[in-house]
Amino acid sequence: MPEDGKQVRLFEGETLYFLDKLSLVWNHQSSCLKEIMLPKTNDEHDLILVDRLLDSKGIGKDFEVIPLLETAAGIQNVSRIAAASSRVKRMAFGSIDFALDIGAGQSENGSRCSSWTR
Repeated sequence: MPEDGKQVRLFEGETLYFLDKLSLVWNHQSSCLKEIMLPKTNDEHDLILVDRLLDSKGIGKDFEVIPLLETAAGIQNVSRIAAASSRVKRMAFGSIDFALDIGAGQSENGSRCSSWTR
């Protein structure tokens, strides 16, 4: 998160609230928002859509988009996701949703995945 803590975490692209949350960026363009986190980024198309929407609203390329990789598809497509936009400077990994996606269980204390089923 930026030093001043100004980040918006979007909803998944398939939800009704995705564009509502994304519109916070251009509605508060002159404010303190510096980056957005894009959850469940599965492939480069998710990122290209957001990048084009930001471009269409005149949001500069210095505005960062952080793909949150939470699925096996996201991990499989990590290189294409990273290369999809110059706005990507870093990525994040969501271990709990990833474990659920691949059908892994957690140990009793939740500290590690205990069984892989795929």
